[in-house]
Formats: sequence, structure tokens, C-alpha cells
Amino acid sequence: MVRKKARRSAFVSDSCFFLLRLKHELQNDARVMKAVVNEVDVLRLCHSLGMAVSDDGNRVAMRAFEFGLFSPSSYDADFARFIREKFAADGATNQEEQVEIGCLFGRQCGVKAELTRMGLWRSDWGFALSQGVYCIEKGGGGGGHRQFIAFAWLNTSLFEPDAIRDTPAYVLRFLMSLSSSVSCCLSRDDFHLLKREVDAASSGTTMQWNSCSVAFRVQKQEKQSDNVRCAKPTKAVLPSSDPIKSVEFIGGVFPAVAVESAAPSTTEWVTNNASMSIDKFTDWVMELHSRFKVELPRDPLRPALVRDSLLEKFDSFPKDEMDKFRKSFEDKIAKAKQRIDRDVSEKTEELHKVMGQNADMLFAVRTPAKAPRIDKAREQYNEMMQTLDSHEVLGDLDDEMRIALRMLERMQANMEALHEAYVNNSSRYEALLNEVANGTPAKTADNSSHGGLWKVLGEATRGAIRWMRSANEQFSEFSINFILALEPRQSRLQRRWFDVVEYALSKLGPAMRGQRVFQSTNERKTQWEQGEERVFDEAYLNLRSHLMSSNEHPLCAKISSIRLNHDDSAANVKWSKEVEKDCSHVALCRATVH
Repeated sequence: MVRKKARRSAFVSDSCFFLLRLKHELQNDARVMKAVVNEVDVLRLCHSLGMAVSDDGNRVAMRAFEFGLFSPSSYDADFARFIREKFAADGATNQEEQVEIGCLFGRQCGVKAELTRMGLWRSDWGFALSQGVYCIEKGGGGGGHRQFIAFAWLNTSLFEPDAIRDTPAYVLRFLMSLSSSVSCCLSRDDFHLLKREVDAASSGTTMQWNSCSVAFRVQKQEKQSDNVRCAKPTKAVLPSSDPIKSVEFIGGVFPAVAVESAAPSTTEWVTNNASMSIDKFTDWVMELHSRFKVELPRDPLRPALVRDSLLEKFDSFPKDEMDKFRKSFEDKIAKAKQRIDRDVSEKTEELHKVMGQNADMLFAVRTPAKAPRIDKAREQYNEMMQTLDSHEVLGDLDDEMRIALRMLERMQANMEALHEAYVNNSSRYEALLNEVANGTPAKTADNSSHGGLWKVLGEATRGAIRWMRSANEQFSEFSINFILALEPRQSRLQRRWFDVVEYALSKLGPAMRGQRVFQSTNERKTQWEQGEERVFDEAYLNLRSHLMSSNEHPLCAKISSIRLNHDDSAANVKWSKEVEKDCSHVALCRATVH
């Protein structure tokens, strides 16, 4: 029967593949749930693993392939070739990347929590996932390994006692056929229920449950015809295998004979606990490696002292990698300092330029025509003063310079008093100008007019508040003679003020540079620590792969967890070792193609 064009029921993500979906259908007037392989996503997953397809050169067709908009039957030949080359021919070569698969099984809440802990869960998956089995790639495998997580997504109702032997058991067998590493995300009640079932089946109460193996077969569902077609008989030589459990003939683009045979399983796992000091831990791992393949915990060891000690013990300390990282880090620091120097120079030069352009307006007599420019200059002056203060430059200046730096503020605050003194009493006018220049009240012989100079100075001080008025306020009328008489004194005051500004800006540059370098150093310190951890963690993963890939020892030892005491001086290690046991039959499936 020709398959219909299949499309994904719901798009999850490019890296998440919907392998097995649960489908409801009617059979003999009964509504049943059936597991159906999602051929579209299986082909997408195989393509990500290196399956070549006939449309690789067709951009339009490959675009449709990426979105799952294709008929699976169009790629039967490609899929059969991929299976034949990669699996039937004793797997991939050593030069090709290895694939690791882990599985998660349990209620949706438990599976979601574990995926979240692993950093694989996406917030938009909550309503996008249908019931079934999914596969997602886990990044950061390293060492030429690609890591995938297959997880079941089943409704809670399926885990009721009257239903758990049906669909959940079927899905669990499917996951066990994908990987020997299956994590069951079950509640405590589920665990006790499962333990009772195991104890009842094994007539014991031990926590060391017997290992098991699973034979799993996926078949294409087709309607059978009553017609009998005659064809020329063919012969096929059955592979030599003793004992043979069953033989099946498999049709398709590449017909094959599948032989299911039994092979003895001669080992079992024994769990142990060991307590030792941190100093002796590395020696213990070295001794263990002399007798077993050693599987360290997948997550890098903490504290880092344990990890680093192992790396040194096995001559895997990443000295060259750290030298490269250190050089790269130092280059970044040098570039950062150059950038800071450039930014600081540009900032101080800009302030110098702006203050030079604004000097006339900062000391000018305020008139309606000049008001907008005076306000703009005053705003930029205030920004400069805030910058000097925030970098503690003002506090480093002596009193005379601080007084001179605020000369223009006193000029504007006393402008009306200066005008009044100029009109009424020229001697008081000179005294006020000296006060503006020096910042201290000057003595004068005339203290009778309008209450004396101190009254005038009090009013002038309050005039500082009036200097902060907006451009829309009313302006006092200043005589032309006053403006002309004030200009020579303004020029001298401006030059003196600008000399102090230049000195303050010369102090601002080093202060800004020091503050920026200090902030950058703190940020770089955090980056250094994170980068150093990445280098050592990668070295640890490489060491882990090396200890697992040893061909000298047929048996394996697995370190499950390491718990340290309160001062990190001793560790309790939970580990398992593979030991010889009495033979038991484990179903293995081999396929011979003819």
C-alpha cells in the first residue's frame, strides 16, 4: 500500500524529533491506543546523523525536508542504505563521531523537571508536545561525541495501576531498545509499586535487581490482500548462529534475512561504597583503572581540587590549553586598556573643546538674545563639574583652585549687584569684582549706601538661586555702559578660570582611566574564572572518555557519586563494578542482508 504524504502534526523545534506517536483508532468497535513510528522525524534525525539523501543538491527539496514536508516513501532507498552501511556493517568506524543516547521515562511532571535541570526544556513546549517519544540533542558532548536524550511524554492517567502494563510498558521497552541508560522519573509511590512487583516476580527483597534485555521490532502496517502472487523462489544462506531463536524474511528495497539469536550474558553489577581522604582518592582511581574501564561521573567533579588532582594524576592537566587561554585573555586585556585610553582621551579632549567654546557665554551678561546659549553652556558646565566630582578630582584640588573653578557661578550670581554698584558707586563695583575673582568678601569704605556692602553681598548670594532660572523668566535690563565696562574684567577672569579647567581636566584623565581599568579588571576576573573552568571541565571530559575507552580490560567500573565532608578533606564514593556471573540468555538481534 502506498503511504500517504506525512507531515508533522505540530512543530516543536529543529533539534527535537518526534519518534513515536500514540494514535487512537477503532478496532472491532473498541477505541484503542496504538504506537506509530513518526517516519518523517525519524528520517530527519537520520539525516542529522549523516544519512545522505538523493535531494541534497536540490535547495527547494531540502528546504521542504527540513520542515518535514515530504513523503517518507521517497527516501526508502536512502534510509535502507543508511541502516545497511551504519548498523548492519558492524557500526561506524573509529574515525566517525560516536553517538551517546540517554533516556527519560515517567510522568510528564517528572520528565519536565529533569529536562529543565539539564537545560533542555523550552517554555513553549508545554502545549506543543503530543503523547509519544521524543529525541533531543544535548550540546556540549565534546571529544567527538554527540549526545541525545530520548524522553517519553505520557499523560498521568496512563500510569494508573490498571493501565501501566499497557502503553507505558510498551514505551519503556522502546526506550530500553534505544539505550541501556534509562532514568525513570517516578514518584516514591511508583517506585514502591514497582519494587513490590519485582519482589513478587523474583521471590526476594534485594535492592540488586536482576538485569534484563529487550528485543524490539518495528513493522510497517499494511493491508493484506487475498491475492496470492507467484514468484520465482530464491535461496539465502542463513548465518551461523547457535542457538537460533527465530528467523524472519524482511522485504523492502534491500530484502534481508533477520536472525534472532541468544547470547550469554556473563557479568553483573555489584554496588559498593568507599570512604577515603581526598589525597588517596586519585590513587584509588588509578588502581581501579589498572583493573577496569572506569566511568567517572558525567558532570565535572566539584570541588575543583578533586578534578584537578585527577587530571594531574593521569597526566591530563591542560597546561597547553591554559597557556593559549592565558595569552588570549592577556591580549583582550591589552586591547581593553587601549580602548579605555582612547575613550578617556576623547572624553577629556571633548570637555576641553566645549569649555573653551563656552567660556564667553558662561561669563556673559544674561540678555534675552543670549539666554539659550547661556543655558546650554551652563548645562554642559554642570555636567563637567559632576564628572569631576564623581571621579574625586574636585577633592584633590586645593582651595584656591576650587574657588577659581566656581568663579563663573559667583559672576552670574552677583550680576545684578554688580550692575547696581556700577550705576551707584564705582568703589563698591570694584570690591564686588574682587569678591567674584577671589571668592571672599572685600572690604570697602562705603558701607552706608543701601545698607552697606554686606547687605549687597547677602542679596548677591541669594542671586545664585536666580541664576538657575529657565530661559523663559523675565530678564533684568543691563545698561550698555555696564556691559562695555565689564568686558575687560570678564576676559581676565575667563583666562584665569580656563587655566584651572585645563589643570582639572589633566587630573580627570588619569582618574577616569584608573576607574575604568578597575571596573574592567573586576569584570575580566569573572571572565577569567569562567574561562578557566571551561578549560578544566573540557579536559575532565576528555579524561573521562579516555578512561572509558580502554581496550585492555573487558570489565567496567562506574563511579556514581562522590560526597565530601564539611571541610572537603574526605569523600564517600558510591561505585559499581562489573563482575563475572553465571550465564543467562540475553536476546540479541543480528541482520544478514542478501
